[in-house]
Amino acid sequence: MVDIKKLKAAIVEKGFTIGEVASAVNLSQATLYRRLRGDGGSFSLRDVAKISAFLGLNTERINEIFFADEVA
Repeated sequence: MVDIKKLKAAIVEKGFTIGEVASAVNLSQATLYRRLRGDGGSFSLRDVAKISAFLGLNTERINEIFFADEVA
């Protein structure tokens, strides 16, 4: 399960907007917003890889955000 709060925090920490991330990973801004709200489907492994690379996330942070057992 994706920890949306941590994903949003990582985006802000890196100085990007949701729109910039969406554009960089070839998702529409609307699709990314829906996924962040939890009503637009889930992130594919390809999406996770693209977002992680764009944000420069290390393996620990990727696991923390995208593969969390519990979401705070």
